[in-house]
Amino acid sequence: MVQRRQGRLPPGREGRVHLPRELLQRRTHDRAGRNLYYNFRLLLTPFKPLDTAAHFSTRYFHAFKPADEVVQQGANVVNVHHANSINPYINYPFFRPAEMKAYIDRAHASGCA
Repeated sequence: MVQRRQGRLPPGREGRVHLPRELLQRRTHDRAGRNLYYNFRLLLTPFKPLDTAAHFSTRYFHAFKPADEVVQQGANVVNVHHANSINPYINYPFFRPAEMKAYIDRAHASGCA
């Protein structure tokens, strides 16, 4: 029954361990005299080891340009959005799969994902 602006739960740090610290007003009962319980569960992410070198070296390109130009701009991942010559519509089905596959093959050959 903690009301808005009555408390917060900022992280604390002890050495290399981050611990939550409670900064709630001292309340053990609600207005009806019932005990209050602050149950919560922490789901810390990531759940698997993070490859920071790969993560921070991924560069996205969000425009439909020739694959060589994408690489020259420093990108290594191309997002093929809609409203261009190989993907003219936003929804499936894809009406130009041969052109899309050819572009994706050129992008892969240039070093893009």
